Amino acid sequence: MDIEEEPLLPLVRNRKTKPVQNVKIKRAAHFEDLKKNNEELDNELPYGGKVYLKRQKKPDHYYVIIFEVFLLLVAFLLLYLCYHHPRWFHYKVTRTYAHLGHTHAQHMVGEKLMHGHGVEMNQTEALAWFKLAAKSGHPHSSYNLAVAHLNGLNADLEDGEDEELLRHAADNGVEEAGDVLTHLCSTGQCRGTDREEEFLDN
Repeated sequence: MDIEEEPLLPLVRNRKTKPVQNVKIKRAAHFEDLKKNNEELDNELPYGGKVYLKRQKKPDHYYVIIFEVFLLLVAFLLLYLCYHHPRWFHYKVTRTYAHLGHTHAQHMVGEKLMHGHGVEMNQTEALAWFKLAAKSGHPHSSYNLAVAHLNGLNADLEDGEDEELLRHAADNGVEEAGDVLTHLCSTGQCRGTDREEEFLDN
């Protein structure tokens, strides 16, 4: 039995193909156009076209939260004391500044202790604060300390020191100190004769 053979397809020898080099050039040109377009878009966007992602905040540790609650409670406590006990609160704040070396605060603590403003009256401690402020040159503390000594209180002053304190206070604008010195000199209690004549002339 004869088998019919199918005719073979003719070979395509003249098939048209795109040159590889031309394809590469076109692709390179296409990528260059895309790159230029992206650069133009990037310049129009903020931060140079870069997108910064927001970092996720880590939760606070429990001890940070406890510390914040503690500060809040302290603030409410101070507000309560400031509103309901203003004189006592002012005395405590002033005393804190006095311990830090603030001269006027030392004088104010002495005033409050001497007259019992916001605290129980204590003349001995008041004179101690006046003396501390007077050593730093506070004129009103110098006057208060000298007058306390002249009135018989134990100001722990040496002989003639009260007069020096009064002169210092008078030279720094405390008029009452000048009046006390005038009275002392008029009664012959001034130690310096030249200064005695000066205050008597004034």
